[in-house]
Amino acid sequence: MNSQQITLEVAGADIEFNVDDIKYNAFLNASAGKNKAQSVRNFLVNCTDADSEHRKELVKVLDSNSGAGFSILEPLLETFAPDLVVTVKNSKKVQKN
Repeated sequence: MNSQQITLEVAGADIEFNVDDIKYNAFLNASAGKNKAQSVRNFLVNCTDADSEHRKELVKVLDSNSGAGFSILEPLLETFAPDLVVTVKNSKKVQKN
C-alpha cells in the first residue's frame, strides 16, 4: 500500500498530511457525488492527525477561505499520485451493422 507523509506550507503554517491508498480511494469514490467541496474538506481533514495542531490550523484555513480546500488538494494529490504517462498505441474505429 502506498502511504506518504506530505508537509505543505499553507497560509504560512506547515501542515502535515498522512495520505494512503485507502483515504485516496475513499476520496475518489466520495467525489463522484454532487457535494465535491465537502468531499475535499473531509479528505484533507481525514489526512491530518486528530487533535493535532496541523488539523486545527487546517480547519482554521478551510473555515476562513472559501475555495481553500481545492487550492490545498491540488499540490497534495500531485505529490501523492503524480501523473502517469499513458499513450494510445493502437486505436481502430468499429462500424456497427
